[in-house]
Amino acid sequence: MNGDVITRHELGEKVALAARQLKKQGTPLPAPEVLEKQMLERMISDMLQTQFAKDAGVRVEDAQLDLAINVLRSRIILLTWPASESNWKRMEWITKIP
Repeated sequence: MNGDVITRHELGEKVALAARQLKKQGTPLPAPEVLEKQMLERMISDMLQTQFAKDAGVRVEDAQLDLAINVLRSRIILLTWPASESNWKRMEWITKIP
C-alpha cells in the first residue's frame, strides 16, 4: 500500500508478541491462522491510518506525545496500585491530570 509492505517476518513478530501477551493475561489463544489474520488486519489498518494522517497533514508535537504518555502512565499506576489511604494521598496529584 503506497509502496509500504508488511513482511512475513514482521507479521510473525507481531503474532508472537500478541500470543505472549494473551498467555500472560491468561486469555485462551485463538487458532494460529485466526491470530495471524487478526494481526495482519491490524497492521494494515495501522498503515492506512498512518498514511491518512500523513496525507491530511496531521502532526503530533513531542510535548503533546510526552503529555499523553505521562497521563496514561499515571492512570495505569492508579489502576494497579494497592488502594490504601497513604497511597492515595501520595498520588493525589494524578487526579488533577486531564
